[in-house]
Amino acid sequence: MVITSEAYLYLLLALFAVAYLYASVGHGGASGYVAVFSIAGLNAAFIKPHSLLLNILASSIAFYFFIRYARGSTRLLLWLLAGSVPSAYAGSGMPVQDHFYKILLATFLAFSMLWLLVGNYHQAEKPLNNPQGWMLIGTGIVIGFISGILGIGGGILLSPILLLFRWCHTKESASISAAFILLNSCSALAGLRYPLPPLSGQLFSILAVVGIAAIVGAYAGSRRYNTQAFRWILATVLTVAIYKLLFT
Repeated sequence: MVITSEAYLYLLLALFAVAYLYASVGHGGASGYVAVFSIAGLNAAFIKPHSLLLNILASSIAFYFFIRYARGSTRLLLWLLAGSVPSAYAGSGMPVQDHFYKILLATFLAFSMLWLLVGNYHQAEKPLNNPQGWMLIGTGIVIGFISGILGIGGGILLSPILLLFRWCHTKESASISAAFILLNSCSALAGLRYPLPPLSGQLFSILAVVGIAAIVGAYAGSRRYNTQAFRWILATVLTVAIYKLLFT
């Protein structure tokens, strides 16, 4: 990674904000990391493995804090993973033209931005539906494949689906998303055609910043901390990244 020391400091601050926000709702933050790295002008060969690695770290921490809400959601998670894990592996190994990758990534980031702005993570609980296994497997396949191509865990796609179709309650969705992101990120990283990030002082500092932010965010989020302001900040970051991908 070639970047000035001042820009590197801003990069760390942005990654801290992303990890904090996403961990507070049980997510790993890959779409946010992708946005930050895109704004920094880094290419897909850097973005995908680094985003997945940070995603694995943050989602592991988020799952630890939200696991107590996972009761009764094992069936839901296992069916989703049955479709998503193999498709994430397949998607991550697909060669994608840079132009198509940018368009697909910008579309996904736009979806993420809208979800951050309008998603109600603390909505009143409603009666749940009981989806059939084939529906969950199909959902997992689609999300996993897209996640593999983009180098993300897919939580930002899964969470709105879980809540929109009332497949689980809000806190349960956080625990399901954390486990879903963790395993899909591991699968996508295993199937990645780019080399893994080499160990370096910069990588260790990035991992430390994201790890600390994820701990603080997941702790706060699991206790109903209000992250509305952070959502607006991250939505702004995503907007800049979308503009950069499409028009520069």
